[in-house]
Amino acid sequence: MQTVSPGRMIVMLYEGALRFLERGRVALQDRNIETRAINLNKAQAIVSELRFALDHGAGATFTRDLESLYDFVISEINQAVLTQDAVHVTNAMETLVPLLEAWRQIPMNGTSGPTGNGTEVVNLSNGGTKPATEASSAPDSASKQDSGMKSHLCVAV
Repeated sequence: MQTVSPGRMIVMLYEGALRFLERGRVALQDRNIETRAINLNKAQAIVSELRFALDHGAGATFTRDLESLYDFVISEINQAVLTQDAVHVTNAMETLVPLLEAWRQIPMNGTSGPTGNGTEVVNLSNGGTKPATEASSAPDSASKQDSGMKSHLCVAV
């Protein structure tokens, strides 16, 4: 049995959602209803699980924004099914790709970041491209990162 860090799991979930969205988009264009349904349902299930895993107590503003993005993606998947228009799948994918790229910026190979515990705290308000301020990477924030996936989703982005 192999285990992965919560951060790596999130990257894998984003990759899976994007893979299923792409397969669903192709099936939609090919008018393959069964394949479209299977893949768009899988993508929607992944995004729903990511949404469900948000811990609103750990990063209220950030999690509300992320929840809104997940809601948009779910809505676009539903619109793709209702309208049979692949542009909605493309919109969903274009929303998830920057989030995936932000998660990929986090070192997940056990090397120490600014928190000293192998996780680098990144400020999402700047698109996830710059380290968080000193206040954001305080020991209290770091301890929340170690308490499970929900806190990890919100704090160590």
